[in-house]
Amino acid sequence: MISFRSCSNRLLALLPLVLLLLAAGCARLPVEAGRTDGPLVAVYPMEDLSGADAPLAAMRSGITERLRQSGMRIMDEADLRRFMEQQRIRYTGGLDLETATAFKARAGVDAVLIMTLEYYSEVSPPKVSLVARLVATGEKPEILWMDSVGMAGDDAPGILGIGIVEDPSVLWNRALDRLSGSMLQNLAGKAVPPSGWEGRFRPKEAYRFMALDPKRRYSVAVLPFFNESERTYAGEIMVLHVVKQLASSTMLSVLEPGVIRGKMLAMRIIMQNGISLPAADLLANNLETDFILTGRVFEYRDMPSGSGRPRVDFSLQLLERSSKMVVWATKSRNTGDDGVFFYDWRRISTANVLTEGMMRALLGVMVEDTREVKMTPPRMSPEELERILMSP
Repeated sequence: MISFRSCSNRLLALLPLVLLLLAAGCARLPVEAGRTDGPLVAVYPMEDLSGADAPLAAMRSGITERLRQSGMRIMDEADLRRFMEQQRIRYTGGLDLETATAFKARAGVDAVLIMTLEYYSEVSPPKVSLVARLVATGEKPEILWMDSVGMAGDDAPGILGIGIVEDPSVLWNRALDRLSGSMLQNLAGKAVPPSGWEGRFRPKEAYRFMALDPKRRYSVAVLPFFNESERTYAGEIMVLHVVKQLASSTMLSVLEPGVIRGKMLAMRIIMQNGISLPAADLLANNLETDFILTGRVFEYRDMPSGSGRPRVDFSLQLLERSSKMVVWATKSRNTGDDGVFFYDWRRISTANVLTEGMMRALLGVMVEDTREVKMTPPRMSPEELERILMSP
């Protein structure tokens, strides 16, 4: 006969082994049942930079379901939630090196989909702007794909307004269709080439100190922008658009913004509407990139329908990391009705689309058509260059 006390003693003796087995079982989270082939993707909770009461959960579910129906393996929601709790992940706007390594080693995840809601308004006609990117996990979290979309319900009103979209859910579902389609085409090797840039978005000022070698591929780290506008998170939004456009260039390889944020936290660098020059210098010395890019946002205005036109005003500088010498210096300023002369044709309704056009023009001028760029006079002082870039 076995007494209750002896059973208790045996259980206590086995407790360390039980805990060890549980730890071993938790070391690698189970993957989605069913399919075992193809990469496994985790879909992060959506980052909200809009400041609006938006259906974030519904949007995230919408993009997840689209990807799952296309045949992509998606990390189980309960497994993702448990992994985020174990790793104490609170920030979902980027992927730092430690988290990327843990995703690969512990959860078997190959990539993480990061989505940001830039703007949302249900005022009729509604508006929505989204930015998304797919980031590889492991020891080198590189950006595999990145795109953005900005839509307004009256972008294509048609005859007698029959094309106007009044339902916000219809509009953001169209935005999700475009993003998911873009990502799936890219992963299938059928990416649509970037569209050409328009002259109306040409930078107001563009200088360069040195020409880039077209046969080389340069690495770039985009540091946080100073936000001098009235729009909250304008600096973070501008960084996303800059990263997206630079990542589309065959000459440039862009560091994942989450890696930079992780290094800033590790180095206890605190931002107040931007990053200070001493902090940027300290951070640059810890980044293994050829160039660092930073800038200022003077205005980033996105308005509900009928309340005004979008306006975007920013400057940026590209610096060679080791010498801190300026490579590019540009100033851009545009509104949504620039170059519009005939019945609102080519009118732009969102700051998202406006910024995309400005960044395409900037990249086109600085990388593709350098004949339009002024070589900075050797006698121009940094103070004079700063004055030009800071002028309204």
